[in-house]
Amino acid sequence: MALSLEGDHQKAIDIRERQTLPIYREQLGDHPFTATILNNLSNNYYALHQYQKAKQYSDEALKMRLELLKDHRDTAKSLFDLGMVHKERGELQEAKECFEMSLTIQEKVLEDNIRDLQRYFWLFHHGIGVLHYSFSLTLGLSIGKPIVYQSQ
Repeated sequence: MALSLEGDHQKAIDIRERQTLPIYREQLGDHPFTATILNNLSNNYYALHQYQKAKQYSDEALKMRLELLKDHRDTAKSLFDLGMVHKERGELQEAKECFEMSLTIQEKVLEDNIRDLQRYFWLFHHGIGVLHYSFSLTLGLSIGKPIVYQSQ
């Protein structure tokens, strides 16, 4: 990762292809971590304008993520990255399809996250209310007058 951030994409490719990817394939097989290495390789090749290799790795990462993760932010990332590869190759219809599918997944994931946050907020809010009420009863018993928590 550091090599990619420093712009040394060829060295990152060499390490990922010769060392990291073979270990992940052998130890994990089809796994989200393996898909991440494949997607990173795609991004490295994309940065070097080697779009055929970028497409090859992006296709493989996407296939794995669709099978394992379905509608997930990493799947949306793979679709977006593949869309960028198609765009650079002049395959504008394919790029558009990838971008639209990526957006659909991102919107679904965002909606799921918002629902989760609302549920956690509700649980937290009501949990705090119960805690306040229990604590005020405990204090009230020790000083003679309970403090009653009122939900709004």
